[in-house]
Amino acid sequence: MAKERILLVRHDALGDALVTLPTASALRSRFPEAEVAVLAGGRGGWAFRRAGFTVLDDPGGFSATVALLRDYGPRVVVVAGPGGMIPLAAWAARVPVRIGYARRLWGFVYNRPLFSSRRRSGAHEAALTLALLRPLGIRVNRIEPPRLEPTPESVTEIDNLLNNLGLSGKYAVLHPGSGGSAVEWPAGHYRELTGMLLERGRGVVVSGGEGEKMTAEGVVAGLDGPCANLAGLTDLDLLAALIAGAEFFVSSSTGPMHLAAALGARQVALFSKKPPNDPARWRPLNPRARVLVPPGPGGDPAAIPPRAVLDSLETRPD
Repeated sequence: MAKERILLVRHDALGDALVTLPTASALRSRFPEAEVAVLAGGRGGWAFRRAGFTVLDDPGGFSATVALLRDYGPRVVVVAGPGGMIPLAAWAARVPVRIGYARRLWGFVYNRPLFSSRRRSGAHEAALTLALLRPLGIRVNRIEPPRLEPTPESVTEIDNLLNNLGLSGKYAVLHPGSGGSAVEWPAGHYRELTGMLLERGRGVVVSGGEGEKMTAEGVVAGLDGPCANLAGLTDLDLLAALIAGAEFFVSSSTGPMHLAAALGARQVALFSKKPPNDPARWRPLNPRARVLVPPGPGGDPAAIPPRAVLDSLETRPD
């Protein structure tokens, strides 16, 4: 007899996937005899694969998605996040149980809708996605933070790379960009923090995507000490190894922030007070994380001085 199939949909960004890992794990724990798979995009798909889940690549078109769902044949589809046209495709493919947020576009196609205002809930995104499992009889009272480990191969590769760059001791990783997902801490503040860290004998590595090379270079250019710009030079496996080996990680609210949390890294997360970046909803699920929010009503992260970040790193116990 074929295994029952349950499909979780989270096809947006890396951070969204990482905070949805507790939901995927809860499904796998509650239905150990079923096949729990995830429909995800590239970077999000990487996170689910590294956590041991079967990943169906998002085909990116309505007809193709309907065909994929008919071919895969899940009994249950759980749509976490916006979902695009995937909810409508699940209805067209006649998936028996369709779960998702009733307030979203295409919410009428769900036969097990969740009526909830996510933005006004005050809950963490991980809790909001776990709430989708209530129609399946799953209630989770405590969120287990997602945990990942870097591959041995990526650890060896990043160690060799850092040694070649003259970074053989303790180092910090600073990630100034966010890919537009958050209000960013100014690059000048990262540069000032880099100078402070170098004065204290720590190496500094700046990470980022391909489009963030110039910003990262501006953080370290001309500084005297062991520092390097690796923006655009690391895939997610290498980035995970880089962060896992660091003394600490500093960033705004972005996918790599959640990756650092999943790796259990010591980290400082810099947030604004704007609703899309509310730390109550998007803070890192990591007991070793320190969240800094700017003072005053404006909520601009630029108001967080580099000295405050350094102090939080030096006073935060492991």
